Amino acid sequence: MLIEKLEGQLKARGMTLERLQVENASLKEEISDLATEAATRATMKKEIEELRSRITQQN
Repeated sequence: MLIEKLEGQLKARGMTLERLQVENASLKEEISDLATEAATRATMKKEIEELRSRITQQN
């Protein structure tokens, strides 16, 4: 009886660990996507600032 109970707990923990690993992978992917988006935005911001500077110089 005790062994069965412990096996059940071990199985439940294994399933919890699996879910956490899947969630962790998903979060890592989301973080990577956000980092890429941030880099893109930084590049766009720099380009906008350069364009504004050119416009200011022309006027």
